Amino acid sequence: MDVIIAVMGITGSGKSSFIESVTGRKDLAGDSLRSETSNIQSYHLTIESTRFVLIDTPGFDDTFGSDADILKLVEEWLTSSYKSNCLLSGLLYLHPVNKPRVDGSSLRSLKLFRALCGEKNFANVVIGTTFWDSIGDLRIGLQREKELCESADFWGPMMRKGSRVVRFLSRDYSTAAGILLDMAKKSPCVFQIQEETVIQGKSLQDTSAGIVANPTPSSTLGVLANEVQATLALQAEKVQRGVERKYEQQAEQMRLELEKINLAEAEERRSREAEIKRRNEAQERALEKARRAAQQVAAQENKLAAEMEHLRCENERRDMLMRSEDALMRFNRTKVQQEEVQRQVELLRWGMGQNLVAVRADPTAYAALTRWCDKCQMNIGAEKYYCEIFLPSSSPWLWKTLLKLTQAA
Repeated sequence: MDVIIAVMGITGSGKSSFIESVTGRKDLAGDSLRSETSNIQSYHLTIESTRFVLIDTPGFDDTFGSDADILKLVEEWLTSSYKSNCLLSGLLYLHPVNKPRVDGSSLRSLKLFRALCGEKNFANVVIGTTFWDSIGDLRIGLQREKELCESADFWGPMMRKGSRVVRFLSRDYSTAAGILLDMAKKSPCVFQIQEETVIQGKSLQDTSAGIVANPTPSSTLGVLANEVQATLALQAEKVQRGVERKYEQQAEQMRLELEKINLAEAEERRSREAEIKRRNEAQERALEKARRAAQQVAAQENKLAAEMEHLRCENERRDMLMRSEDALMRFNRTKVQQEEVQRQVELLRWGMGQNLVAVRADPTAYAALTRWCDKCQMNIGAEKYYCEIFLPSSSPWLWKTLLKLTQAA
């Protein structure tokens, strides 16, 4: 199925150059100010297996006829194509961006074009800006394009209804082919002038485009009323957009402030977490230091306990040694004392044997000796005239006492 696209625009907008670029023909575009297209012509081509039919129409400000004549020519072709069940997939409206300002003829041509399409078909319209290579400063062309897109008198209403703006560089096949392939994605549609003339049965003069091309006082008044109404609607829409934009700005500001608050809270939370982590690490280091100190103290206590145990064992050993030495000394001293006592007893025996009669002759001395001997667990055999003495090991002073007694006796 062929994709039918009509190429429209004022005289000198680059319609023929666009068709030459995409078809490869070199005999369409001219350099004069006269229109190169006086009749509607069709060009068949294929791009990436998609078959196209380009319809080249004369501009509404054409040098060969008035806007009413051009409109009648276009209306006849559109009516014939509709009756033949050949619907257009889109309209490509070209505009030279190198023009410093949009004059009255360009504005009237745009109004005719919009009336011919109808608002409901603006989504099938592509506006192509041309002659970008003729602009010295690219920023100027971009500014002009922006003004045309935003203006309510030019492309603004079409843009809001789905029209698109593309840039066509002179004689660039890839750009032209891309524009056509993109337009081929749209479904065919019935344009307003086709609906008014064929379906509603209106005459060309009574259609919206006919009223724009041939204004009468009544039609002019109606058009002005419609334009005023459209202007008011656009202004209301503009105000609505301004209010919405204001609300959006306020909402964006509130969102930014909320994000700022969230970021501040997140930063504060991170700071608190970092502070808590730092304190926990400090506490862990302090606890680890305390544990090491406790371990050192415990080690010192264990060492001190071991030293004390060693000293205790050494003292016990020394005490045992001293007790052993003391016991040995006592044993030796006792042995010496026993030997001395034995010697003294022998001497005492001898001395008492010599003086026993004298002791017995004195009752007082004998009584004292008897008491002393009883006290010291000693026995005296008076019949044998000598003394049997049994001394405990703890009586080293016996000799002196008995010696005194015997001397006294």
